[in-house]
Amino acid sequence: MPQEMDPGHAASSVRAQAIAARTYAYNQINTYGTLNNSTERQVYIPYRYHVLSAAGKTVVDQAVAGQVYLSLPNITDPIAAFFGQDNDMWTTGRSQSYLKSIYDPISRAEGHDVGTSNGGMGQKAAGRWGAGRTGEYPGQGAEWTVRWDTAQQILAHYYTGINFIGLSPDPPDDYRFNILEVPGLPGTLHMRPGESITDLEVYFQNSGNSDWPVIPVYPGGSCPQAGHRTYLSYHLYNASNSSAVAFAIQKYGLCQANSGALTRGNYAWISNVSLKIPNGTPPGNYKLRLDVQIDGRWLSGLQGTNHWPTQDIEVVVDPGGMGGEPEVNINHPPAVFTTEVWRKYGQRFGFSWTPVNGANYFDFRYRSRVFHSATPWNAIGWTEELNNVQFTSVYESVYCNTDRHEYQFQVRGQLGPDGDESSWKTTYTKLKVLPFLSISNVTQGYATFFELDSPSQTHIANLYVTNEGGGTLQWQATVSTANGQNWMTVSPTSGTDDRTVVLTITKPGGLGTYTGQLTFTITGSNPAACNDSVPVNITAFVLEHVEKEYLPIILKGAVP
Repeated sequence: MPQEMDPGHAASSVRAQAIAARTYAYNQINTYGTLNNSTERQVYIPYRYHVLSAAGKTVVDQAVAGQVYLSLPNITDPIAAFFGQDNDMWTTGRSQSYLKSIYDPISRAEGHDVGTSNGGMGQKAAGRWGAGRTGEYPGQGAEWTVRWDTAQQILAHYYTGINFIGLSPDPPDDYRFNILEVPGLPGTLHMRPGESITDLEVYFQNSGNSDWPVIPVYPGGSCPQAGHRTYLSYHLYNASNSSAVAFAIQKYGLCQANSGALTRGNYAWISNVSLKIPNGTPPGNYKLRLDVQIDGRWLSGLQGTNHWPTQDIEVVVDPGGMGGEPEVNINHPPAVFTTEVWRKYGQRFGFSWTPVNGANYFDFRYRSRVFHSATPWNAIGWTEELNNVQFTSVYESVYCNTDRHEYQFQVRGQLGPDGDESSWKTTYTKLKVLPFLSISNVTQGYATFFELDSPSQTHIANLYVTNEGGGTLQWQATVSTANGQNWMTVSPTSGTDDRTVVLTITKPGGLGTYTGQLTFTITGSNPAACNDSVPVNITAFVLEHVEKEYLPIILKGAVP
């Protein structure tokens, strides 16, 4: 466990990782039988736990306590809880119902896809939610609007429609939600009695097992004022969470076009939300609790033992002794609240933004790096900057040599060419526009061990062939060995886009090291692909004795 996620992360993130890893291991046992302590099924690092500090061991002990794992509703079989190093603003969707493509805005600025092509949770991304920051560790990056203090919030976000087996108290399975983002809102608010922060957008996710009832919009796009079954609201609680100072201060009905439901895993947003501190609120520390009500039932709060975890924003109420209306620039200067990256494969990508609070001039800049680069963003300079522009979108052509890059875009608004400026608003994309073949769970190669006198003569591994880009491609797999012997096979030997390929390795012979290569070649694509083949080096060791407890990582990819 501490090899997958070190205990310096927030405790909720470490526990989420422990539950995901246990679920994945249980699923592998169901599929393949008992796991062995080798790279054949999992990566094992000897004594990683033993070198931790006492505090680090405590975090890990608490994270792995119990036998909690994830399943689908009405069954107890563990899901294939894939996880990897990191994801960007959208996780990868797969065919399984619990591995949908999930909107993950906290990863917009610093996240990038490494080892998450199979879908599921990004470890760095989980760290961000637990820390409540754009960096994966507490104290790193910028403060986010919300922080998730429980593992179940993180897991229900990344794995759609799951149940928690063995968790006590048992959280609700049917109706759950996560607040994802309130753009432009700092993490901690400083407000005065009677003050309102207006024109906010609140993004939230249906993270439960049931679809939410949503009424349709009127012709023309306006939302009805009555008849709602699903509402977004907020309450004001004291700092200790022992009582509500004000309940359901304002309520906003949820409606959307052409749909009677917000389905599991999907997100919605409500615009023109105002957060208000009631008049007469005494000075002190409070929590603004965002909540969802469905058919009269509140999804979080203090109304029951097994309620869903609360979604709070810290608020400091201070009258300030100034009198009159509070200064506008405390919480909402001229700003850019929403940004969007759009792209069309083979043609252009673009970036647009929506100004608020009177912003009418803008500064824009961007920077880029190659996919999966280990270079941190803060080590890369901004490649272009446009100052005092009045347009709200930019676009560029897409070429194959730039298609394999990921970009950070920043824009800020200001009042007039020389007026007050907002902070930079960051958004992120990777341009995987053209077809690109990869083996998502192997970065360098694959290696396995055989004992000379062991009855085990065959090892099996799953390789995940993935089209990381747009369009479609066809591929063919061929094997070759250095000594010409036939000791490995693959099935199937061809396919289209994403497919699991089973690699079977038979003990090649006596003591020694045996090498070979598995090559995946693109045989056709539309449009033309950015690469033509992917080699995977295969190594088989036949040893007199294998001390499995001390096996190192051998050319392991980024997913478990």
